[in-house]
Amino acid sequence: KPDPDFAWTGPYLAVHLETTLWRSADDTRTLELAGDVRSEHRAYAGRALAWRCPADAPYQPRCTGPTELPRRDLQHAARIETTYTGERVLSAAYQLGYADSSSFGQSTLRHRLDLAATTELPGRIYATLTLTAQLDQYLDGLIIARDVAAQTFTTFEDDNRSALHARLSRALSRRWTVEGRLSGWATLAGDAGQYRRLLASVGLTWSTPE
Repeated sequence: KPDPDFAWTGPYLAVHLETTLWRSADDTRTLELAGDVRSEHRAYAGRALAWRCPADAPYQPRCTGPTELPRRDLQHAARIETTYTGERVLSAAYQLGYADSSSFGQSTLRHRLDLAATTELPGRIYATLTLTAQLDQYLDGLIIARDVAAQTFTTFEDDNRSALHARLSRALSRRWTVEGRLSGWATLAGDAGQYRRLLASVGLTWSTPE
């Protein structure tokens, strides 16, 4: 990591199961269910933080300080997803994540809902719409730096935020596909502060021979 205090090592265990719940007689439509659980133990290079101010003091970075104890986190997550495949592809998934940290301010509870739909439009255009709704709760409370100029990194990357993605694609040949994307990211009302981002793109994709 750019900041060595956030570098970590540790074991990771994950179990994934999936099954077909239903299949049509002509084998053109299916309903599938998948689930996975994971757990990891993170041993950080940095030290655990502790609260140094009175309990009723405002949440500020100056109120936390390093201890002599190394930071250790237990990360747990469970996810369940169902997918319908037919003339359209529809999927829905829910994930619950829990992080138990020895460092003050780093324990979190995460709820994440993913919805996606893909369909064919006139003109052999395929459209995909993906919605992600995520709520992060900081169990110790969120510590926000008031001096924005002093912030050098963000807590979560775009993939770990609530988002809406729209994608249109059309095959030009066996190898070439043109596509356009419109994506927006944001934070829901909760403990993660305010964040907004919008991105539009148009591009070509070339596929290698099978």
